[in-house]
Amino acid sequence: MNLIILNYIIEHPIDIILGIANICLIIGLMSIYWKSYKHYITRFSLGLVLFAAFLLIHNLLYVITFITYQNFWGGGKIRT
Repeated sequence: MNLIILNYIIEHPIDIILGIANICLIIGLMSIYWKSYKHYITRFSLGLVLFAAFLLIHNLLYVITFITYQNFWGGGKIRT
């Protein structure tokens, strides 16, 4: 593992923890919405499932980007 990535994880653990917590909450919401859709088969329930899916994708991309992208928050060596 790259030291810069490890440094970001150590410096910003709350961001990563909150991102993972959001992912868990959205997965829980999606399961509730999916059960509702299977029971009632309405467009509104399907819309909720799709909206939650977009939120899940957004949070997954945020956490993955935050962990892997080295210049996400800057802080590297400044070239002069």
